[in-house]
Amino acid sequence: MKLISYYNEDLEKILTAVFGIVGIAAIFINLDIKGYGNENWLDAIKDIAGLIVVLAVFIAAIRIRQKSETHYEMARNALQHLQAKHPQILMGPRYNREGYDPEKGKGLEYLFVTNENRKSTLRAKLIPIQPLEEGCLYIYIQTATLADALNYGRGNVTDEDVSKVKDAVKEAVNTILNAGYKGKFETLPAVKDSVIAIDFNESDMRKKQFAKAVADCTEAATLKLLEFRK
Repeated sequence: MKLISYYNEDLEKILTAVFGIVGIAAIFINLDIKGYGNENWLDAIKDIAGLIVVLAVFIAAIRIRQKSETHYEMARNALQHLQAKHPQILMGPRYNREGYDPEKGKGLEYLFVTNENRKSTLRAKLIPIQPLEEGCLYIYIQTATLADALNYGRGNVTDEDVSKVKDAVKEAVNTILNAGYKGKFETLPAVKDSVIAIDFNESDMRKKQFAKAVADCTEAATLKLLEFRK
């Protein structure tokens, strides 16, 4: 299964190049209109120099921002991009309780799965966010996952149904891990409701690679869940 990256890593470079080309083209069109006299050429060179400075500052700002973000922050942002890509099933990341107060420690943050009704309050945990700080990705499948997000309905989900979905999701995620991240992770013992628990070796992974690995595994699980939606 070939997954589309949660975002285009070269998008900012492409936009920079496009804006640069458009800006330079506009300068030369203006030069053509005004004429190719020496004074106009000097004005055009001055405008091009100014455009280069603006683009250089923009590129530098992008690099500074990327360097300042941690592995955790980039992975969380990747999940936000993924949610925007699959709003028909994903919700969050958000805290598990309404009115979360960090000082009182109420609730934990998750990426949830939900149904297609945007006003629905039904949701089930898919990815706990906090373990990403330690480089760990847990993927949960619960009875509520099938009942609420996959439209089985409450009271209609059997243990066999849950096992079938868990096995399919685990296989999909393992396919991604083995295809693109060999040597970069180890599998941890499963915890309650987890399909798979992965500990990525952050010291061997760039921040973008870690974020992409989290997004790829999560998207593999998401697409597989959608195959089971009734």
